[in-house]
Amino acid sequence: MKIKITFFVLLSLISSTTFSQRLSLEIYSNVIEENKLLSTIDYNKNFNSNKELIEEVEKILKNLQKIGFIKASIESIKEIRDNKYSAELSIKRKYRNIYVLGLDSMSLEGYKNYIIIDKKNYLKISITNIQDFFEKLNQFISVKGFPFNSAKFRNIESFDKDNLKAIIEINYEKERKIDKVVIKGYEKFPKSYLKHLSKYKIGNRINLDDIRDKSELLNQLGFIKQTKKPEILFTNDSTIIYLYIEKKKKNS
Repeated sequence: MKIKITFFVLLSLISSTTFSQRLSLEIYSNVIEENKLLSTIDYNKNFNSNKELIEEVEKILKNLQKIGFIKASIESIKEIRDNKYSAELSIKRKYRNIYVLGLDSMSLEGYKNYIIIDKKNYLKISITNIQDFFEKLNQFISVKGFPFNSAKFRNIESFDKDNLKAIIEINYEKERKIDKVVIKGYEKFPKSYLKHLSKYKIGNRINLDDIRDKSELLNQLGFIKQTKKPEILFTNDSTIIYLYIEKKKKNS
């Protein structure tokens, strides 16, 4: 009986401690209009640790920046009473567009749908479309044979009241071409099928999406099947495609 009582007392203490460590959060701004906006944001208000609480505040800040409040910042995070925290945010001005300079002719080719506003090849991009812009830019340059490209904005500054301007910096690294195609599982597979059906030709530019799409054409051959998706090995001086296929067994 004593053992049972001790166990339940211990359990009660653990539950009490866990409950008392639960943290709550409230966000606000000292600017009335900013505070009105913050009051409309849906966010997590209860946490098990300081780390979780801080991560939530940083997530709120990041989401504000994505919709145009580029200069939003965290002014302070304070414990106002036992386990109750407040985070003061400064939202500042909302920007609607960013005018980008620095895209070369190859990159511009993939962005004919964006508004070019002058002969200097400025692109007008909505702040809310920045992530989509970088994703499409990466995809387009990858198709051109540069799968390891990277891009970023630099020298970001105000253009006018509602807009920003910046220079884009693109790192193409090394152009990648097919150096070798290796068949795994059916080594006697006729190489002529690769050239004429799937277009895996030595010297062709690497296009990651295209390689996966073309591999599906192999499934049209009645005498083989793919056992796994193609893989690409990138080394410093070569690019090798691995295709995993096996010969179908004849029905007995």
